Amino acid sequence: MAQAAAPLMVASAGASLFGGFAEARGMDAQAKAAEYRAKGLKLQGRQVGAERARDLNQVLGTIDAIRAGRNVSLDSPTAMVIERANKNRSDAISNAEQLEIAQGVTDANYSAKALRKGKKWAVIGGFAQAASSLASAATMGK
Repeated sequence: MAQAAAPLMVASAGASLFGGFAEARGMDAQAKAAEYRAKGLKLQGRQVGAERARDLNQVLGTIDAIRAGRNVSLDSPTAMVIERANKNRSDAISNAEQLEIAQGVTDANYSAKALRKGKKWAVIGGFAQAASSLASAATMGK
């Protein structure tokens, strides 16, 4: 009976090794996906920043056009206050968006790093299970 179980234990060891490597490959793919997500979020951050600047310029241009059409000075104290308020509002919105995007980048990078560490442990776990199966086979053979 023990000799019949030995080949099964060797097969189990092989399956454990294969399982460890397969799990490591899966974790590697997930880590790459997280890295791509981080790169995409960085690009999104740049796009959002440029969009906010474009929006601000459009608002300020509209205000200037209205003031010019009414023959009102563009550099009056009131005009400066209005411009500063619009810039501050735009900056606040942009900063909030950038902070949210930066958090997403940090999360994606952390996930990639954790998955890469997990990949190493998956291979080690596969070897450990294989060694255990082989030890069991050796013990049964005695």
